[in-house]
Order: sequence, then C-alpha cells, then structure tokens
Amino acid sequence: MAMWLQIEPTTRCNLSCPSCSRTQSNVHIRDILPSTLRRILHDNSNATYVKLQGLGEPFFTPNIEYMVDIIREYGMDVTTITNGTIPISEGLARKFKSIYFSINFLDPIKQQESKPRVDLDFILGNLHTVREYCKCGVNQVLTGYTTKDDIRDMQEFCTTFQLKHSIVRMENWYTPNECGYEQAKALIDTERSVWGPVDRRMGKCPWALGIAKYYDADGDPHPCCIRTNDCHKHMDRDSMCCGVCPE
Repeated sequence: MAMWLQIEPTTRCNLSCPSCSRTQSNVHIRDILPSTLRRILHDNSNATYVKLQGLGEPFFTPNIEYMVDIIREYGMDVTTITNGTIPISEGLARKFKSIYFSINFLDPIKQQESKPRVDLDFILGNLHTVREYCKCGVNQVLTGYTTKDDIRDMQEFCTTFQLKHSIVRMENWYTPNECGYEQAKALIDTERSVWGPVDRRMGKCPWALGIAKYYDADGDPHPCCIRTNDCHKHMDRDSMCCGVCPE
C-alpha cells in the first residue's frame, strides 16, 4: 500500500471549537517553514500524497500556495480539511487533489452550536465555488445532538452536488489529567450515549501499519495524528495514549 504524509502547516486558527486542544497553553503559534517542508518531503520521497492537517486551519498558513507548490514539485498530490471560513481562490483550489469541508450540520443553529462563530451560508458558498475546481467532500463529525435526519440531509446534499460524504466520530485529543480532558470527555460521552461505542484503533491506525507518517509544524515526527500538542511531541507508542484511542 502506498505511503502518505500528514503535515501540520500551522497551528493558527480563527475558531475555538470545544473539543480541539489547539487553544491549550502548551500549543505555541507556529507555521511550517519552506525549508522544513522540503526536508520532510526529501526524507519521504516515496510518499504519494500529503494531507495538510494539524491543530490549525490550513488556509490560515502564511504562503499556503507556495507550500502547496513545493509539495507538487516532489510529484505528490495534496489534500486537506478546512473549516471553510477562509475564501479559497480558483488558482489555489486547482492545485489540490481534494479539499474536504468540516460541516457537522446543515441547520445553521446547530452548526453554530457545534462550531461557534461560523457563518454557514458563507461556508456553503465557499464549498460551491471550490467544487468547480477540485474534488470536494464534507466531513460530518457526529455529536450528541446529531440526529438521523441530520445525517440524511447531509447525505442528500452531498449526493445532489456530487460531494464525498464522510461520517467521523468524535475523539478526545487530550490525555487523562491534562487540562481540557474532562470537558472533551463530557462531549464525547454524550456522543457515545447516542451513537454507541467505537472500536479501539491500537495496531490498526495508518501510523501503526506503517503506511503514513505525521509531522508537526516544527517538522518533528509524532507517532499519532491525534495527540499532536507539544506535551506529546515525542510520545512513545506504549504511552497511556495508545491503546485507548480514539477516546
């Protein structure tokens, strides 16, 4: 199976979603440097594509188009997931293999509760523009307030506009005793009470299978794409994080 990379381009973001650990004090603001990106790509020249993803909003990355150009120089495709709040130009969109938009609800009120400070109409307009130039999809994260009707509406929306629809379960990006863990756990417990338990991923994730590597914006490798803040920078796979994922 072809190997791929997930590279964090920035930790900057214009949102503060309840379950995201980006806002914790141990995550400093950083943007990947072109030289760092080139080093990662050179060291992994057998990778087929790069997913630009981390704790920040990828389109908040300074010189994002230049970063994408560097990846394409190495013959690799580029994909990402965005919150959709940053306008994406035609020229930039055309350079991506695919762009997924994180939209949990088509109901504006429920989407606002799920992702505070978002304008759903703007995000959908952005999506409709971008889908003209590259493959697009919707990542729908299930919450304790998601109903079967919400999923059905999203499926119908994606079918109508020829978008790929991915349903994602909530995950706790914190570890026990870390600030923010209990708040995230409460959200996840609510989701699990509605949608049931999830299977543990130990030994099944792309990193464990050796088909993917994750690098943060400093260019440092992580053994996990979820526990990405600085206190887990050189986490051992046998730590308390692994084995309980994705809780």
